[in-house]
Amino acid sequence: MRKPAFLVFLALFFLPDCSFGGAGRSAVQTLSQPISARPAGLAEAYSAEASGADSLGYNPAGLALASAPELLAQYHGGFMGDTFLNAGYAQQAGNFGIGASVLSYNSGGVELKNKYGEKISATGERDIVYSAGLGVRLPWAGLSAGAALKFVDAQVVEQFSGKALAGDAGIRFDVPETSLSLGASAQNLGNGIKIADEHSSLPSVLRAGMAYRFNIEAEETRMAGMEGVLEPAIRPEPAPHRLLLLCDGIYRMGDRIASLALGAEFSYHGFFAVRTGARVPVYGTGTRNTVASVGIGARIRRATLDYAVEMTSAAALHRVSVSFVF
Repeated sequence: MRKPAFLVFLALFFLPDCSFGGAGRSAVQTLSQPISARPAGLAEAYSAEASGADSLGYNPAGLALASAPELLAQYHGGFMGDTFLNAGYAQQAGNFGIGASVLSYNSGGVELKNKYGEKISATGERDIVYSAGLGVRLPWAGLSAGAALKFVDAQVVEQFSGKALAGDAGIRFDVPETSLSLGASAQNLGNGIKIADEHSSLPSVLRAGMAYRFNIEAEETRMAGMEGVLEPAIRPEPAPHRLLLLCDGIYRMGDRIASLALGAEFSYHGFFAVRTGARVPVYGTGTRNTVASVGIGARIRRATLDYAVEMTSAAALHRVSVSFVF
């Protein structure tokens, strides 16, 4: 008996759309998920800001810009009972940077009927994506470039499965003697994935954007000594406040949807940050892709905790991530 193809369509198209806020009709929408709460809070306007472990989700050129070895983990629970987990690591070595990550998506249980008409429960979709990337930096030119390879293992209703390879490539230019960065990347390029008798494209994405950073000097914190008394030992100056402005153009090739993403982040002494962003469609039938986001972040010594909520037309999606530098 031929396996019903409509079950494949159910998991590949319907389930991801509901959870991911209408990311598109391409298969394996796990590849479209934000891998950290920080870029999610900035509406994913991140191609010119990514550095370290989160570069594997936006621009692999940022792997060469990791300031220290970094471990990143994220959790997202969808409103339909689905879960998305990922863990990543990045490390710089001279003018090179390497990174790797594992992403896991589980849609939760769905109710089906077997050939006897009996109701059974099965996992709607389960995806695992393994990624590895390399970045190189040319400091004299302010230029970085990188590439990443992804292996996708997808399973639908515990009966159908498929595997695929995908690749990313990116470039970043930090304009010398300015606070401006420019970035561009191509993501999830490949021949698609075949599950049962259905062949579907991967959610390939083109990104290009800019980031501009304003350093706002902190107020004077030195305590003037009393007249006739020596000034006490001066504490180190705190890091300046920083305002980060971001803009990205995003084109989802398989779905033919172009979006404009804007983000802003204010960092207080480098210890606490507030973020906001918006992503709106400018081409294609992508009204579902409209997203407004807010987020916060806090750094405690070597650990950073980030939280974001993305408000889509379908639901509010909450994300939490934590990173450690060594």
